[in-house]
Amino acid sequence: MGDMMMQTNKFFKTKRKGITPIIAIVLLLMMTVAAFGLTFVWVQSTQQDLMKKTGDEITGVTDKASAQIAIESIYNDTASGNITITLRNTGRYSFESTDDFTIYLDGKLQTSDISGAFTPDTIKTTIITTADTDWTVLETGIHLIKIVSSKGAESTVTCNPTSAINGYC
Repeated sequence: MGDMMMQTNKFFKTKRKGITPIIAIVLLLMMTVAAFGLTFVWVQSTQQDLMKKTGDEITGVTDKASAQIAIESIYNDTASGNITITLRNTGRYSFESTDDFTIYLDGKLQTSDISGAFTPDTIKTTIITTADTDWTVLETGIHLIKIVSSKGAESTVTCNPTSAINGYC
């Protein structure tokens, strides 16, 4: 009956075909190590991306918080048709280029000649020529002059030429 059992039941055969238990364990360990390695590389690259994005966002918020500008004076030279604006960097942020500044006069975008770097506690002077050719419009009424930087810093001055002294607001 012992011989009969060997022939009919597959699990009790003495001549096995396939992998041995040792090779099976080694293969399982190798697959586990490979899976762990791939997971480690993926987690590390994801973490580096998140750290870079977070660092960039912190730098942007810090720059915006430390970028401050103030209009020191405005001179309306009606003879030449120019408005001279003196601007001071009152913050701690150094603007690499002042090309990112936009100037508005009564809500209308103006062109200016501000250029170069703008470091903390320095003064820049710009001359703007308004889109209006009729300078008598600027000699009456209240006007709003606003300067905005790309970092969100802004300075606004309300100018009333009738109460201004010698063209200065």
